[in-house]
Amino acid sequence: IAQTLQFGDCILLVPEIILVEEVKAKLQEKFGGIAGAWHSNLPERQKHDTWFGACSGKLKIIVGTRSALFMPFKNPKLIIIDDEADQSYKNPQKPLYDVIRTATEYAKINNGSVILGSELVSINTYRNINIKKLTLLADKKSLKNTLPEIKTVSLSKGDQSITNEMNAELQSRRLKNELSLVFMNRRGYSTMVYCRSCKQIMRCAKCGIPLSYHTKTSQLKCHYCSLKYEFKDKCLLCKSDWIKFVGIGSERVESTLKILLPQANIARADQDTIKSSEDLQKILDEIKSGKVDILIGTHIILPLLHKIKSLSARKLSFVGIYNIDHLIYQQDYKASEKAFQVLYKLAGLLDDTGLFMMQTADKSNYMFSWLTKLNWKAFYDNELELREDLGYPPFKELINVIVRGKEKIKVEEEAQRLYNFL
Repeated sequence: IAQTLQFGDCILLVPEIILVEEVKAKLQEKFGGIAGAWHSNLPERQKHDTWFGACSGKLKIIVGTRSALFMPFKNPKLIIIDDEADQSYKNPQKPLYDVIRTATEYAKINNGSVILGSELVSINTYRNINIKKLTLLADKKSLKNTLPEIKTVSLSKGDQSITNEMNAELQSRRLKNELSLVFMNRRGYSTMVYCRSCKQIMRCAKCGIPLSYHTKTSQLKCHYCSLKYEFKDKCLLCKSDWIKFVGIGSERVESTLKILLPQANIARADQDTIKSSEDLQKILDEIKSGKVDILIGTHIILPLLHKIKSLSARKLSFVGIYNIDHLIYQQDYKASEKAFQVLYKLAGLLDDTGLFMMQTADKSNYMFSWLTKLNWKAFYDNELELREDLGYPPFKELINVIVRGKEKIKVEEEAQRLYNFL
């Protein structure tokens, strides 16, 4: 960064808003007032000042989430993408874009450079390094030579509970005054609400995705577009109270653990409990003071794992995955890669005295053979072979065709016509 500032500007991207202010503070400590921040939660006045600071040259470094890539610098020469494998670097809504691809093209236009940083790179980046499209600057592995014990525990099909094995470990670690982490990749109380009367799932009116129920706010929320609905325990469609909560989220995991382990001090870190840097600092302070026995976390904590471990007054000795199947079995050819990256990061927190436990209804999944040894290169090589055989990226391109219109019937007819043609 210091070298780049002699002749240009720098953009540093981080995956989560909660990281922006901390990184900005470190940059300002090093470079002074030329470093600014950008993300969607900034007050409008601060956005205005940051935007015009970049335009005028007053600011030379911007740290932010993916939208910071478009700051109006006159001479952007360096783009750094931290934790490049994180899922947040693809914008799922309009405008649709892939941050790494966009940054690469942007750098070409400005004769600049892109640096990708990650504890574990994506499979695409790994392949590009192997075929010499990217240059490997450093290969520092954060994991130690000693591995934790890695154990899979069977769930019966459809079971949403905490197994006796995981419950016993959480109790044992608490009695030893050690910290446990339970990872659940879904937030809310339940991931779906079903009406037994009209046999409909409560869906978002805007995007059609099943709504998640949040007990503390008595709301149904769309985790895609953030639309919210007041929920009074009655169907939104037929008003019947004969409803069923389906699936499980971090809020429900918390309530379950409080019943099973009433003496334990439990903290939950997800997008519902961490909405600001103050919320984050409160949880970190509790961990630092040793007040937390069990931390329940979603994807929001992944960029903070090593900070949590270093701050904790207690030894982090147990990591439990509430249901690994929610990570693996998704309609996405990258599902196994994404799951492996999450599990690799979590397992890397433990030393050889720790225990990494995964609850699953399918212990036969091929990924576990690589995961138990944390052999990411062998797993990546195997995934690349599978993708080449199946015609998936990076060997072939996938195209998503979206048909839009004002009348649903006509849109469906046109989509079917296009499908038949293809």
